[in-house]
Amino acid sequence: MDQQASRGHDDATRLGDRLFTPIGIAVAALLLGLVIGFVFAQGRSHMHEANVACMSAVGAISCGPLDSPGQGEYGVPLDVAWTKDGVFHSDGRPDCLPPTGRGTVQVQVTWTEVETGGTSWKQVVGVHC
Repeated sequence: MDQQASRGHDDATRLGDRLFTPIGIAVAALLLGLVIGFVFAQGRSHMHEANVACMSAVGAISCGPLDSPGQGEYGVPLDVAWTKDGVFHSDGRPDCLPPTGRGTVQVQVTWTEVETGGTSWKQVVGVHC
């Protein structure tokens, strides 16, 4: 019985020795970083919603604040997910933003902040007609 207890103690000691090697410390730090990143990311939504006024032409859709729609503050792709009357469309041009090039249309959009090469903008990822 004493030999088994001694062998169990030796195994635990070897495991402890392995954990405190440079590789063991690096793995522990990586796991800790992943856990911390996951916890902090859980509470933050990167999606936002806004009511905007859009001008829609053949080659572009430009949306801005309701009080100044011409600012083009929101980038809207011509092929975007959209909803109308509770029906989801995964792609295509939203029915409520036809390529007329006349006047503005008020819609609700879901957007996220995008930054590339030091330039940032509000990219629309969904339109709610």
